[in-house]
Amino acid sequence: MSHRCAIPFCVHPAKDGQLMCWPHWRRVPRALNKAIFATCGSDPAAYGENVAEAVRIVQEKEEADACS
Repeated sequence: MSHRCAIPFCVHPAKDGQLMCWPHWRRVPRALNKAIFATCGSDPAAYGENVAEAVRIVQEKEEADACS
């Protein structure tokens, strides 16, 4: 099964248990990737902050790519 990617307006599905589709997840910095996994299920506030930061970073990279 799958669900929507966490990136707004993304048309690619994310697999169950994954936050984003693979193309977007690859754009998340490794340290933030690890922080998301570390806080998932154990610290909801930190997890939410990490997810928001990951979405922001990916969106910034997408915008930069569109402008080039």
